[in-house]
Amino acid sequence: MQLHFLADQSFECRDCSRCCRNWQIHVDEVSRDKIRGSALELRILQQTGISPLEDMEDGTCRTVRREGSCIFLDEHELCRIHAEIDRKSKPIGCRQYPFMIRPTPDGVMIGVSFYCPSVQRNSGRPLSDYAGELEELIREYGYRSVGFEPIAAGLGLAVDWPAYRLIEQRLTRWLAESAPDAALARAIDTLGRAMLVHQSRSDRVLGEDVLGVLFDRPPTHRLEEDEVLGTLREFFLAAMVGTIEAPHPEMARPITEALLEGREVDLTRSGWRGTLPGLYVFLHGPESGSASELEQGILRYLRALLFRKFLTMDRPLIDNLAALSLIPSVLRFYHFVDGLKRPQASHDEHLHMAYDHAELHMLTHVSGVNPLFAGFASAYLDQLSLLPE
Repeated sequence: MQLHFLADQSFECRDCSRCCRNWQIHVDEVSRDKIRGSALELRILQQTGISPLEDMEDGTCRTVRREGSCIFLDEHELCRIHAEIDRKSKPIGCRQYPFMIRPTPDGVMIGVSFYCPSVQRNSGRPLSDYAGELEELIREYGYRSVGFEPIAAGLGLAVDWPAYRLIEQRLTRWLAESAPDAALARAIDTLGRAMLVHQSRSDRVLGEDVLGVLFDRPPTHRLEEDEVLGTLREFFLAAMVGTIEAPHPEMARPITEALLEGREVDLTRSGWRGTLPGLYVFLHGPESGSASELEQGILRYLRALLFRKFLTMDRPLIDNLAALSLIPSVLRFYHFVDGLKRPQASHDEHLHMAYDHAELHMLTHVSGVNPLFAGFASAYLDQLSLLPE
């Protein structure tokens, strides 16, 4: 079992309890059996009148949130499961956080969540210092692997692991050579054209031999400057912000329309109200990815997402690539809004708030945004089919 760690990344838990808020944690069977019937569960039930574990309709079990935080937190914001039962009784998601563990044919990739303040600040110990604890978790828990079977790409096609590895390597190289928006546009263009050309083939799995020719050729145009694709990106950025900010799903559309029309907008989740510049200003960074600290923070995050195999997760590859291409604009948007809301805060604080929105509302609570990713990918493919080679 070979572990690969995200390079140049550190972490140290500061007991801030941030990871114990804003979501319900899946409780695996081992943890459920240790918690259920324990003295801790009985005391919480007596004190609150609420069972701390909630059985879901699909047969799974989750922790209960109380006023936004986990019901197992004590008055010092520390975990009572850890203190009163033992560390190994905590749900697997709590034990591994902020690590993201993904077995692949190339080894086990150890990424991290950028919702953790220590990860955001890149403070603490190198990730490799945690190898022993992580190996213990991997032995105990069957983490979902990727790459041992073909990866769904979209349009009924799939890619094998060598082809996926090629896509990731080329995108990583392009991110080093050009601004994020140009690199991501080139990746969508190349993969999208390959899918459009080969969607009628009898062999539904695209290999490295097929994709290599396309991914190695120089770009013939600047897709990030295409007017129609720019309009699509602007619309889906507005829709993404509307979905993130809406206190209720039916409020997403009014927020989206206000953003697109340049009217005053109420960003409830961000706690800010006002008028913003046209969204086009967030669609492009400087020509060089090294031109600003913000663009460096965007590049750092994109590389971390690629390392933790974001492109392989839950949705077709082309949908995930479309989602990834929206992230720079979302980060720029929330960096700007937080600057308006908290002008006294530092650049890093504005960037960390932007990371929070991306991690928590785009990549974790995904039920509302999945259709947006799929719609953006579909619209992008439709427009690619009309563009010249």
